[in-house]
Amino acid sequence: MWKSISLLAILALFLCLPGQSQTDYSWWNELAHWDGVTPWTSYYTYSPRYFGPNAFPVPRMGDGRVNDKLTADIAFEQYWGFGDNATDLNIRLDLPLYPKYVNLSLWIVPIEYFNTSIHVRNERLMRIEDPKGWAIGDLYIQTGIQILRDRPKAPDIMINLTMKTASGNPLVAARYYDAPGYFFDATVGKTLSLGKNGRQADLSLSARVGFLCWQSPRTDYIGHMLVMQDDAFLYGLRLGLTTRKWQFETDFSGYEGWIHNGDCPMVLRASASRHFQKGSAIYLNGLIGFRDYRYYMIGLGYRFSTKVNFYERLKETSKKQSTKN
Repeated sequence: MWKSISLLAILALFLCLPGQSQTDYSWWNELAHWDGVTPWTSYYTYSPRYFGPNAFPVPRMGDGRVNDKLTADIAFEQYWGFGDNATDLNIRLDLPLYPKYVNLSLWIVPIEYFNTSIHVRNERLMRIEDPKGWAIGDLYIQTGIQILRDRPKAPDIMINLTMKTASGNPLVAARYYDAPGYFFDATVGKTLSLGKNGRQADLSLSARVGFLCWQSPRTDYIGHMLVMQDDAFLYGLRLGLTTRKWQFETDFSGYEGWIHNGDCPMVLRASASRHFQKGSAIYLNGLIGFRDYRYYMIGLGYRFSTKVNFYERLKETSKKQSTKN
């Protein structure tokens, strides 16, 4: 018994001793001119310019209609430019809770490999001496609600309510904010049918306005105000062309933060999709960043979609339960 107690005491003492492999941050203390008191997280600039490409990217646009199909989307993306290279996997799931009216969307970058230059490491004050490694992204949860749809003389109108979680890490590598955020936006669009005799195509034009916000765990001051969040005006224009087998789309989007510390990203995106039978498609997309989004991107993805009416299934289940009772 006493031998067991002695072994446990020795083990506890060993665990309490300082580790021999503790990271030496003296290089960062000198780089950031650390005052020895202020939390190191306060030395970061929480804006798109000083974080990775997926920290809070410009949200992608739609045509003004909620997705009325169950859709699973997976893409491999490569970002580069200005000393920051990232390779990631992007996953998205769309669930039509009430087809053509309410849709639930989830998306995340579950894994990302990054490799930045020493210059970028120093500019962002990254607290990692060797600026490369693996990261996990934030989970986004979005509800899309259709206001108007398929009216002959009126445009399609939908609104999105989106929450960004704080699941992304590591913060020491300045890849994700490790802070929550959200955005609300409204998209107005109109789809016109072109052609005939089996060669019909749909041309869509849409515009978006919204409000975007993220929390910032900082202690710096602007005037007499303690800055704890950044608010931004969200905007965008999109043009799309859809045929029986192909879909092409491009959009010019961005958001305008009020602090102007690198919080005004702007992007030009384009994609081409080839549709196959049974709801599958492959696509190639690309991006050029402007202003505070200093990246280029090219991606290859696969999408599968099928019609599922969760609302009707829920009604049928309720009827069956009522009948049994």
